[in-house]
Amino acid sequence: MPANQRNSSARKVVAAVRASSPSAPLCIYVAWHSDAEDADFLARDLYRWFRGDPFDLQACGTGIPVLFRRWKEGGAAPEPVPLPSGGGIRVLVPLVDENFVISTRWRNFVHRSVGQSVRDAREADAGDASDADARMTIVLPVALHPGAFELAGAVASLNFLRPDPPSVPAIETAEQRRRRRAGVVRHQLTEAIGRLLLARNQGFRVDQFAAPPAPISVFLSHAKADGVEIATDLRQEIRSRGQMQSFHDENDLAFGFEYQRALQRAVREQSAAMVVVLTDRYASRPWCRRELRTMRAVQMLPGADGLERIGKLSPVVVVDALQEQAVEHLPELGPSPVLRWRPEQCGAVIDRVLFQVLQYAHDLQRAARLHAALPKAARASTWVVNAAPDLTVLATISNLARAARCRNPVLLYPDPGVTADTRRAWAEWFPGLKCRSFDEEGTA
Repeated sequence: MPANQRNSSARKVVAAVRASSPSAPLCIYVAWHSDAEDADFLARDLYRWFRGDPFDLQACGTGIPVLFRRWKEGGAAPEPVPLPSGGGIRVLVPLVDENFVISTRWRNFVHRSVGQSVRDAREADAGDASDADARMTIVLPVALHPGAFELAGAVASLNFLRPDPPSVPAIETAEQRRRRRAGVVRHQLTEAIGRLLLARNQGFRVDQFAAPPAPISVFLSHAKADGVEIATDLRQEIRSRGQMQSFHDENDLAFGFEYQRALQRAVREQSAAMVVVLTDRYASRPWCRRELRTMRAVQMLPGADGLERIGKLSPVVVVDALQEQAVEHLPELGPSPVLRWRPEQCGAVIDRVLFQVLQYAHDLQRAARLHAALPKAARASTWVVNAAPDLTVLATISNLARAARCRNPVLLYPDPGVTADTRRAWAEWFPGLKCRSFDEEGTA
């Protein structure tokens, strides 16, 4: 087909994407009494973490929508949290202190939200699978004061997020307290929402007053020769913070049993993410690289028409622990984020893993909704993935399009996108594949 006809066809698909982009599948609402100590700081910190730093032009507005509900006694009643248009999930995060508890309007606000959570769960039980995916309300309360547990009603039966340890440090400045609390709330909330989205993507019907979904599991990939100590430190950090699980072959492979298939299952079926402990010996270990390729491989899922057009990628976070020797480059790593290993920053590694799990799960829902919203004629020629593609993904999609005899394939991926130079290189290497980000407004 001539190039001008291919470009014309690709323009029509991109125009259809912009015309039919669905609403965000997840919104977070942070609610607090204006007199609550540290609440303003915590709310701004959550906004930066989930939505993007407003002072970073590349990151701002590319994450999950975060909205505020702040109210002072004597003012108008707190604005209700609206039902998400087109379905989806709304997560209410009340920052509960003593002012919140004694306020009748704030209590009523929370009770209405919990009641909506119960109604959503009942509607899901009474409907079919598509109805279960249509709407969900989740309340994740944060206890900023011991009085938070005096809230009555159904919310009292929920396990609160708790930013304060049983014994608060004796000497702690107000700034230190705010930052400590912000780190804990950020970690717990990211884990809770990520766990929810993973379960939803797997077809689990989430009901806050029934059995919870499975915890997030992380695979620790390391070389036995020089990576065991760091992997053990990461495993201990995972076990000591939150409710995550980890797969560490030193502890989780049964003695005396076949291990290769067990490792493959742990990577492909049981783990939501992988941490690569990149040491001097890692690249020379074939099995480590096999684990990495297995985790990075795109898994095709059926779209609205039953065609496999949704590409699911799983996150990989790299811990750079290189010491002395020059090592071989690992193309299997793709665009994975890299953090320099420092034992005192072990918690930052786990937080980054959790954020990647949440982002990938969220963008998988965006991908499915976006593909379903396309005109039927455009769905067969459009592939959608839940993360920025690397060369392996581009080659996979190109091969799938060729096998499907699709002459004008389009690949859509979430923002933040890639540089113009990278896009030009893709066009040279894969001339038949038109690549666009979810929110892109440029021309084909």
